[in-house]
Amino acid sequence: MSAARYVAGLDGGGTKTALLCMDAAGAVVGENTFGPLNVNGTDWADVRRVLGEVAAFLTALPGECAGLTVSAAGVSNPQAKAIIEESLRNTGCSAPIEVRGDQESALRGAVGPMGAVLIAGTGSICYGRNAIGRTARCGGWGHLLDDEGSGYAVGRDILRAVLYAVDGRGPQTMLTGLLADKLGSAQPADIIRFVYAPGRSKREIAALAELLGPALAESDAAAQRIAISAADALATLCAPVLDGLGLQAGELALAGGVLAHHEAIRDRLRSQLTDKYSTLSIIQPRHSAAWGAADYARETFLA
Repeated sequence: MSAARYVAGLDGGGTKTALLCMDAAGAVVGENTFGPLNVNGTDWADVRRVLGEVAAFLTALPGECAGLTVSAAGVSNPQAKAIIEESLRNTGCSAPIEVRGDQESALRGAVGPMGAVLIAGTGSICYGRNAIGRTARCGGWGHLLDDEGSGYAVGRDILRAVLYAVDGRGPQTMLTGLLADKLGSAQPADIIRFVYAPGRSKREIAALAELLGPALAESDAAAQRIAISAADALATLCAPVLDGLGLQAGELALAGGVLAHHEAIRDRLRSQLTDKYSTLSIIQPRHSAAWGAADYARETFLA
């Protein structure tokens, strides 16, 4: 990397934090990943540790960081901006700092300044911006209240399906064996112990979503119900944003691990959306959310 000025974009998520640096021309000049960063779902000590690692990485880069855009879930928390800035400053980052919601950078990276993005990762949200700059969001209220169709919701529903099979409320499912292989046991007492263990994070529940694919491949009834429920929940996030902003003929990017890795959910969602919005263009994200954050930083600090 040259010694020229550059900017940095940070996308903090429930599973990982991605950092991307770019120069004034928009060329990527550095990247790295760190631990999760969600100020509503992570201890403040963890937030400070992750941001300290980011600051140390930036300090070690040649050249001058002209500015940093931090994009993370939970930044509406009144303490978030102060904690983020303090954590970066305390580890030697002297660059100007801008804080944005993670959905803003996801949209910027996925489609650009106008359009919509549906994110189904650890959490879920739909966010959009129209030609006159008006924005709208639907969902994203956290795993205790919302996040339907997310990795967390799929993981939770897998656990629920196994317990329902024990109760007789649901069909017997191969998810039971898959869960036992993953956790070492699928006995109800062990499931409860796993879920309610002190310090259990939502990303550990979300990680169980990977079990859905093998069960779907065998046409498992419980897995099919979970996939249908997830797709339908995600579809309901899109309508208020697309209709509210007049983006029915615009672009909608599908982002996040659930949509990237689960074809059954993605295909059902696409089918529902195209049935309702025949002129909607459904695309893969053009760039990452970290790229979007860096592009915001470039616009703010290097324009």
